[in-house]
Amino acid sequence: MRAKCFVDACFVPAAVALLACLLVSAHLAAPNSYAWTTNTLSELGAQGYEHAWIVRTGFLSFGSLVAGAMIRDLARGRRHWAQSIPLMLYGGSIAMTGVFSTSPFERSVSYSQTEAGVHSVFANVAGFSLAGAMLATGIVETSTTRRIAHFAGLAFVTLISALFMLQPEHQGVWQRVLWVGGLTWLAFAASFPPEPRGAG
Repeated sequence: MRAKCFVDACFVPAAVALLACLLVSAHLAAPNSYAWTTNTLSELGAQGYEHAWIVRTGFLSFGSLVAGAMIRDLARGRRHWAQSIPLMLYGGSIAMTGVFSTSPFERSVSYSQTEAGVHSVFANVAGFSLAGAMLATGIVETSTTRRIAHFAGLAFVTLISALFMLQPEHQGVWQRVLWVGGLTWLAFAASFPPEPRGAG
């Protein structure tokens, strides 16, 4: 039983580690025309880019694993629904950003504006869902220390999201900081899920 609980607790952190490895690989394969300070992570999976499959695989696998873990934990009564539901939506939306790709960072490449628009919608839904999960987890958490950590995570991603929008010339930097903060919180929250009290 203890071994099974340990595996359950490590499932989402393992998904985070997988995504991190694929993102690093995507950066190593990126051409000189890609600037990490101004280009986004989504652009590493852009339409018309030969190595886009690396990031697309990362988004699709990571999102599917997170959504699947939330469905499984909710069904088993291991996790509070207030955390599970927004994280299911987050995982599903991230997975869909791996299916629908953004516009190319090399402007001479033709692309589908419709697909890029769908990608943007799912990316925004993922961001709001993660923030919602942080808020909901902080509310239902019974540990004061962890509650503070959840609200601190929410404040952090809110601040970095604002900087991402206000400083487009540095959006690549701020997005990476945002992802690091979000994934760190996700690994932490998945390891210490709030009890499913009040779920009924």
